[in-house]
Amino acid sequence: MTDAEIAAIAEKVAKQAVDETLRRLNLNDDDSGKDVHDLRELLSSWRSAKKTIGTTVTRSVTLFVLGMLALGAVMQVRKHLGSDDLGG
Repeated sequence: MTDAEIAAIAEKVAKQAVDETLRRLNLNDDDSGKDVHDLRELLSSWRSAKKTIGTTVTRSVTLFVLGMLALGAVMQVRKHLGSDDLGG
């Protein structure tokens, strides 16, 4: 068997494997390009949502921590000055 024959057989087997894989994934019809585009768009939206959620959670935790620090500072000032001096 020559190198050319081996290459031809390998190419044929590879094409059959690709065709079978696409068939199993149901991506072997005329709408396959649109399906892949839709999947990519969905994945992009998912990544964007994850980023937005992460940013929102980080901002919320930061705001909570800063609020607790401010509350602690106010309580310390009231403790040292006495609550009567601050109108409470």
